[in-house]
Amino acid sequence: MARPRADMRQKYLIPTVFSNTRIGKLGKTRPWIFQTWAGLLSRTDSYGIFKWEPERIAILVWPYNSERQDTFSEDMDLLAEGSAEDRVIQKYEIDGVCYGCFPHFEEHNAMERRGAPTLPFPPGVKAPPPAPHPKRKKEMEKEIEGDLSRPRLTEVNSSSVRISPEVPPVQSVQQTTPPAPRECNHWPRCTADKGVCGKPAPTPKPHKLGFDPYDIEPFDDWTADEIRLVVCYWWEHAKNTWYRDNVNRPEYFREKFAKMAGEMPRNWQPPKPKETTVQKAKPKADPTCEKCHGKGEFKVDKPGYPKGMFLQRVVCPCTEAANV
Repeated sequence: MARPRADMRQKYLIPTVFSNTRIGKLGKTRPWIFQTWAGLLSRTDSYGIFKWEPERIAILVWPYNSERQDTFSEDMDLLAEGSAEDRVIQKYEIDGVCYGCFPHFEEHNAMERRGAPTLPFPPGVKAPPPAPHPKRKKEMEKEIEGDLSRPRLTEVNSSSVRISPEVPPVQSVQQTTPPAPRECNHWPRCTADKGVCGKPAPTPKPHKLGFDPYDIEPFDDWTADEIRLVVCYWWEHAKNTWYRDNVNRPEYFREKFAKMAGEMPRNWQPPKPKETTVQKAKPKADPTCEKCHGKGEFKVDKPGYPKGMFLQRVVCPCTEAANV
C-alpha cells in the first residue's frame, strides 16, 4: 500500500497577523483562537487550501485538550464569518464537499517548489500555474538570455536581389546584422603590433624576478658570515618556508633580518657534507675454481658451533693466485 501524501507544509507568519482585528476581537472571549488559526494554517496544502473537517483537524491541532476539540468546529465557523476583507479564512462548497482556504495565502506563502493543486479553488478564483523546479528555472533563465544574445536576422525583399536566369528565384534571403562598433580595450582582440582600433598595443611591464639573499652586503653591525648563516638556515634547511616565500626585497629582508636571526635555533651550524666511501673492487677469482665457482668466496661452518648452524664467508685462495 502506497504511503499517503502528507499535508503538513512549512508556512510563514507575517507580522500583520498579530494585529489582525478579527483575531483580536475573537481573542477577548476565546484566548485560544490564535493557536486554532495557526493550526489550520499548518494543515493546508501548498496553495493554502484544506478540507473542512473540524473533527479530524481538531485532533491534530489540539491532541491533548479535549475541551478545545469540542469547540473547534465553532471556532472555525467564527473565523470564517465576516466580509471578504474582514474574515480570516473562507469556507466554500464544491460538489457537496466543504473546503476552506486562506484568502491572502499567496501574499506571504508563495512557494517556489510545489506541484499541481489537488484540491479545488474557491469559485471565481483561478489556480496559479505550478512553479518550475529551481534547476529548471535556472535553465529557462539561461535560455532566455541566450535568445536575447543571439544576432537578429533580417529579411531582404527578393525584388532587391539580382538573380541569374539559370538559378530559380529565391523567396527571401536572411543575413546577419553586423555587430555595432565598439571601443577597443586592447585585450584580448589586439594583435602583437596593433589593436582592432588601429592604435599600438601597450607594451607589457617587465616581471620582477626577486633578489638573491646571498648578495646582501653587511648592514647594522651584522657581518657577512652572520648574514650568510641566517640565509643558509631559512632558505635551505628550515621546514618553515614563510621567509623564503615572502621576503623578496632587500628592504624587507633588512627589516625582518633581526627577527629571522632570533627565531633560529641557538648555535646552529650548517651540516657537514657526508663523506663518500669508495668501495674497494672485489678481487678477481678463478672461474674454474671448484670451491667458489668463480665468485671469490664461499661459506664454511663457523668454528665452535654445530655443523650447519652458523655459516661465515671465507675468501677463496684462488683470488690470490688470480691477482698476482
